[in-house]
Amino acid sequence: MYTMSLEQARDYLVQYHMLDQRCHKSQAKQVFYRLRTIQYDPLKVVGRNAELVLKARINDFHPSDLNDWLYHERWLMDGWDKMMSSYPVDGREMMTPVSLRHASAMEHQARQQLGDRFESVIDYVLDRLRSGERLKKSQLTKELDQTYGSFQPLDYLFHRGQAEIVDRKNTQKIYRLTQSPPNKSTDDDFLDWYIYRRIQATGLIRPKRTDAWLGHFVWDHRSRDPALERLLERELISQVKVKTVAGYFLIPTDQIQWIENLSPSGEELRLLAPLDNFLWDRQLIEDIFDFYYRWEVYVPAVKRQWGYYVLPIVHGNRLIGRLEPERTNNGTFRIKQIWWEDGAVIPSQALEQELATFETFLHSKNSVE
Repeated sequence: MYTMSLEQARDYLVQYHMLDQRCHKSQAKQVFYRLRTIQYDPLKVVGRNAELVLKARINDFHPSDLNDWLYHERWLMDGWDKMMSSYPVDGREMMTPVSLRHASAMEHQARQQLGDRFESVIDYVLDRLRSGERLKKSQLTKELDQTYGSFQPLDYLFHRGQAEIVDRKNTQKIYRLTQSPPNKSTDDDFLDWYIYRRIQATGLIRPKRTDAWLGHFVWDHRSRDPALERLLERELISQVKVKTVAGYFLIPTDQIQWIENLSPSGEELRLLAPLDNFLWDRQLIEDIFDFYYRWEVYVPAVKRQWGYYVLPIVHGNRLIGRLEPERTNNGTFRIKQIWWEDGAVIPSQALEQELATFETFLHSKNSVE
């Protein structure tokens, strides 16, 4: 079993997640091929989660860029993964079992809500799409003068592969008809591919259940554990021990040589999105970075330890604090509150430089509202 120091683990994770140096916008595909998938969340304080993940890694990134890559250049796609996410479109066929499993769960719940009306509702929406219409969920709800509880027919057809998202206005997705994707079976090849992909999305992960394993197939140890054994036998992944940390982790084997030649991280400072891949395994973050992280957006205000929408601060290979941003009425960015970790050396200049990048990010003419 490969062993690395706590310092090596910190440097590795910061650099694996491309937080040590921003890349040029022309290298955006490299970000996605490293992280594999980026989680979508509709909440927007100073940017939605996926936008903030990309901003931390790409110079002069604007929210409109993600919109272009998804709906105009179309080398990215929306899809269900850990949760609703964006990932490269060349993974569409392999991701079919995940989409269909999610659609099946939606259908089960919808049939309980709608009963015999389920088929007629789906047929009605499909007929509209087949006629060439582009539809929004709010449009259907208004026209039919009814809601479907938590069930959304367009979302269901999207995960079935019968509708695709062609554009997004604010949080409203616009759908059109598409063809069903190939029905990739849930065989061992798929499970190995998908579980290896999740390990790539984190760079380092515990084999036991953590939030980093959220999602169909990977959450269930009955499918995850055999796949991990096969990946270990094939030497695609390796077990890693981090000194002073209990248990062991899994890592893509091809990263071990990189760790052995790793240089110390620089002095870059980044504000991290609340659902950044770097933060998926909260216990890992606590064990390796000595940083307790919980997203408190759904915690009642009186019970919050920090704030509503708080961004962790990484500086070099340390997590040194957290910042609650606030968008003012004229669209500028200000710090509502900031909390520094005990003993943190406050890098004032680096923080000012990072905050300055939000001016371009928030005031781009092409920003997606």
